[in-house]
Amino acid sequence: MTCLSIPVAKLGDSPRRFLLECDTGWWDRAREALRELEIGLRTPFELDLSGHRLGARLLFQGELRGAVELSCGRCLEPFAFPVRERVQILLEPLPPHLPALEGGIELDPEDLELGRWSGDELDFEGLVSEILALVWPMQPRCREDCEGLCPACGANRNREKCGCVAPGTSHPLRGLRELLERAKKE
Repeated sequence: MTCLSIPVAKLGDSPRRFLLECDTGWWDRAREALRELEIGLRTPFELDLSGHRLGARLLFQGELRGAVELSCGRCLEPFAFPVRERVQILLEPLPPHLPALEGGIELDPEDLELGRWSGDELDFEGLVSEILALVWPMQPRCREDCEGLCPACGANRNREKCGCVAPGTSHPLRGLRELLERAKKE
């Protein structure tokens, strides 16, 4: 049983709350899956679910919460990246003629709110990993208006102003200005 597992026997016809807290071992595995080995955990992830039976189906609703420490893609400063995502998943029973599912849950590849279940225990680790993969920023920023580092001197432009002109930068109308200057000389 992992930190993200729920025994099916605990599910009844009325909703029951399950607070699944992820340990540091889980985060180490998740970091490897996300290929983000340098990312630190600020607040451990929790999957707060309410689950119950709807006949043979299982319905879970709740929220995934936690926070990690990322490095800004512009200024390289560390910052907290909070994750707070709504979770809703309806699981259909796996037909008996099919082999049992590893972890007890198989997510629909086109809709994360649907899936299948089998066995005596449901492991939500795959669902949490999918959610993290979807919300993970491609270009992490400490804030939307981050000015980044100066390419000439390396100063963090969020903290200090520098008078550098970045090498290789030019005015968009520089070519026209050069033509005008040549025309004046002729």
